[in-house]
Amino acid sequence: MTTGDRDRQWSWCFIVMNRLDLTNVVLKRLHITLLIVAVWAVMLPMGLVAWRYPLGGNGLLSILAGYAFILWYWPAGWLAILPSVLLAVDLTPWTGWLLCDEADMVLAITVAIGYSRLAWTPPIHRLTPVAAPLLLLFSAAFLVSLTRGLWPLPVPDFNALTDYTNSYNGLRIAKGTLWALLLLPLLRRTLAENHAQRYLLSGLLIALIGVSAVVFWERLTFTGLLDFSSDYRATGPFSAMHTGGAALDGSLALLTPFAILWLLQARQLNYAILAVIIVGLSVYAIMAIFSRGLYLGFGLSVAIISVSALPGRRDSRKPLWQSLLLLSLLCLTAGLLFQVFATGGYRTLAAILALLISALFVGSLSRALLPGGSYLAIGFVACLASQWLLWQWLAKGAYWAFGLAAMIWIAGILIFGSKHRPVGVILGMVGFAGMVVGTGLVAWHWGGKPALISTLPAMGLALGLVILNFRLRVWRWERSTVLGAGLAVMILGISIPVTGNYYMEQRFSQAEHDWETRLQHWRAVLFMMNADWATDLWGMGIGKFPATYFWRNPADEFPGNFQYETENNNTFLRISGARYPRGYGEPLRIGQRVAPRLYALYTLSLDARAPEKPAIVNIALCQKWLLYPFGCSGRSLKIENRDWQYFEITLNTLGFAGDVWGSRRTAQLILSNSTGGALLDVDNIQLNDPISGAELLANGNFSHSGDRWFFTSDRHHLPWHAKNLWLNILFDQGWIGVVLFGLLTLLGLARAFLEFEHRDNSLALALFASLSGFLTVGLFDSLLDVPRLTLMYYLLLFTTLLEPFPLVKTGQPVHAHRPTANHHVPSHSRVQVATWSRHS
Repeated sequence: MTTGDRDRQWSWCFIVMNRLDLTNVVLKRLHITLLIVAVWAVMLPMGLVAWRYPLGGNGLLSILAGYAFILWYWPAGWLAILPSVLLAVDLTPWTGWLLCDEADMVLAITVAIGYSRLAWTPPIHRLTPVAAPLLLLFSAAFLVSLTRGLWPLPVPDFNALTDYTNSYNGLRIAKGTLWALLLLPLLRRTLAENHAQRYLLSGLLIALIGVSAVVFWERLTFTGLLDFSSDYRATGPFSAMHTGGAALDGSLALLTPFAILWLLQARQLNYAILAVIIVGLSVYAIMAIFSRGLYLGFGLSVAIISVSALPGRRDSRKPLWQSLLLLSLLCLTAGLLFQVFATGGYRTLAAILALLISALFVGSLSRALLPGGSYLAIGFVACLASQWLLWQWLAKGAYWAFGLAAMIWIAGILIFGSKHRPVGVILGMVGFAGMVVGTGLVAWHWGGKPALISTLPAMGLALGLVILNFRLRVWRWERSTVLGAGLAVMILGISIPVTGNYYMEQRFSQAEHDWETRLQHWRAVLFMMNADWATDLWGMGIGKFPATYFWRNPADEFPGNFQYETENNNTFLRISGARYPRGYGEPLRIGQRVAPRLYALYTLSLDARAPEKPAIVNIALCQKWLLYPFGCSGRSLKIENRDWQYFEITLNTLGFAGDVWGSRRTAQLILSNSTGGALLDVDNIQLNDPISGAELLANGNFSHSGDRWFFTSDRHHLPWHAKNLWLNILFDQGWIGVVLFGLLTLLGLARAFLEFEHRDNSLALALFASLSGFLTVGLFDSLLDVPRLTLMYYLLLFTTLLEPFPLVKTGQPVHAHRPTANHHVPSHSRVQVATWSRHS
C-alpha cells in the first residue's frame, strides 16, 4: 500500500468518526448509563429485602413485578400510584420494620424502571436558574448533616431496623429527602409524557381518598362516626404516629386543596358528585383529628382558594367589594350556626343549612321571573296548611313539615331547569317560605324556646340574603354558585358539630397551657444542642433527636427503650422501664397484631427474667388500632429472679366489642415494663387457643429479632419530636439547612403564586394552598421526621420549581424546546398537556 493510499484510508476514517462523533455521544450518555447502573445496583438488594420482608414471599414479589410491568408500559403511571403507596398504605404495624418498608421497595422499582424507560428522553421541564444552585447547595449541606448523624455508624445488628436511638435512625429520617432527590430527574422527564399532570392530580386525589377512608373506618369502628366527646384522636394509615406527631395532619393539609379545587371546577355532574364525596370524607377526617394546628392550616388553604376562586375574582365587571362581602357573610353565617348548634343540635343545624341553600336560589331570581301575587298566595296558604296539619297530627310533625317544604323547593329547582320556568319559580319560592316555617318548628321541637330564639337570627339571615341579592346582584344561580355554596355548607355542617362539642371546647380552653408546654419543649430542644460552631452550621445530625433527648433532656426523664439481645445464640427482647422524676409516667409498649375470636379464652406463656433488680411486666390483650386500647384483658407479673422463669396466664376477649357494620376492631397483644429504671427480659411468648391449639403470635421467640413486633408511646410524645418543623431542621441540619430550606420553600411558593396570578393556572393555586397549609401545620409539629410525608412534600415543592410550570390546561401540543444543531429532540417529545383549569 502506497503512502497516498494510507493517507486516503485514514482520511476516510477521520470523516466517519467526525460524522458519528462517537466521543461526543459517549460523553453525553455516560452519566445516564452510570445512573441506570447505580439504580439497578440499588434495586437488586431491594429484591433480597423483599424476600426477607415479614409479609413478603412470592405474593409480595408478584405485586412488585406487576408494578414494574405497569411502569414499563406506562412510564408516567408512578405519578398516579406512588402518592397512594406513600400516604395510604402502611404495613409497618404488622411487620415491625422501621428503617425499610414496602414503600422503599416500590420506590426502588420506580426509579429503576423509570430511568430505564425515560433516561434517553430529554427533560422538557427544567429547574429554574435560581432553584438549581439552591437545590445543589441544599443537597450538599444535607449530606454533611446526614454524615454527622450517622457517625459513628455501628455494625448492623438486630436493632438497626427497629430502634430510634441508634445511628441508623439517620437513614430512616433521611430517606424521604434522598428518594425525592433521586426522583427529581425522573419527575422532569415524566411530566413530558401525555396527560402526566392529570396522572399527578389523580394520584393525589386517590391518596386523599385512601387516607380519609382509613380515618372514616377507624372512627366508625372504634368510637362511632358522631361521637366527638371522647379524647380519641384518629391516626389513620400512619404508623409514624406510634410516637405521636402530626403525619396525618400534614398529609391532609397537603392533599385536601387539590380536592377542593377539583370540586369548584367540576363541569360534569358525575365528577361533581365524586368531588363532593372526596371533599366530604377529607373534611370529616380533618375535623375528627381534633388538631388545632390542622384547623388553622386547613382554614388558611380554604381562605386562599376562596379569595382566588370566588365568582368575579377575575371578572373586571365585578368589583372586589362583592367578593369581600361574600366572605363577610360567610363569617357571619358561621358565627350564627355555632349559636344554632349549641341549643338546637344536629337537626336544627341541618335545617338552617338547607334553608340557606334555598335562599341562594330564591335570591338569584330576576324580577322578570317573579310570578303574580295570587299564585304565590295560594301556594303559601296550601304549604302552610299542610305543615300545620303535619305538626298537629304526627309525633315528629316538625320534621315532616320541613321535609314537605324541602321537597316542594327541590321540585321547583328541577322544573326551573326545564321549559316551565314560571312553575319552577312559584314552587321554589313557596318551598323556601315553607322551609323558613319548618326550620322554626324543628328548633322548637328539638330545644324548645331557647333553641327557637337562637335560630331566629339565622332565619333572618336567610331572608336577608334574598333581599340583598334582589338589590345588589352579588351572585347568580349557576354552577360556580352551587358548587361554592355546597362546599361551604359541607365544611360548616361537619366542622361546627365537631368544634362545638365539649371536648373541643376543653381543648381550646387549654390552648394557653398547651402553648406554654410547647414553648418549654422548644427551649429544651435548643438546650440539648451542642454549643459549638459546627453544630450551629450543620446541626446535631440527621436522626439524632431521640437519642439526644434520651441522654440530655433537662427534665431528667428516661422514656423507656427496648433492644433485641443475643446470649448463647438465643435472641430475646429486653425492655427498659421508663423513669420519671415524679415517680410515674407513660411506659413504652411492645405489641403485635393478632386476630383472636370474640368471647374466647386464650392461654399465654412466656419466659422472663429481671437481670438487675425486680421488675413488673404488664401483659394485655386489647382491641387497638395504634394508640388507644379498648376492652383489655391483662395481668401484671412480678419478675424477681435473674434466671429465666416460665409463666402462664389466661387472657380473654370477653370485653371486646362486636362487629360494626361488618367491620371488626383490630387487636394487639401488648407488653410493657412498669418498673422505672429496671431491665426486663422476655422470650418464647406464645398465645394459644386452648380449644383448637392455634398459635396467634408470629416470631414469639424473637429468632427474627423485631419482625412483627412494634412499639408505641401512646401519650408521651415529646421525647420523639421537636414539635416544630423549623426547629427540627435547625436541630438536624443547623442554620445552613434552615436558610437553604427556607429559600427553596419561598421560591416555590412565589413561583406558584405568580403562576396563578399571571396565567390563571389552577394547579399552581392548588400547590400554593397545599404547601401553605402544610407549613402552617409545621409551626406546631415536626412533619419532616416522617420519611413518607417528607418525600411527598418535596415532590410537590419540586413541581413548583420547574420551568415551564406544569400546566393542567387545555391547549395545543406543547413543544418544550426547539432542537438545535447539537441537540436532536425526537418527535415523541411533543406532548399534549391534559386539562384542568377554571376556564376549561
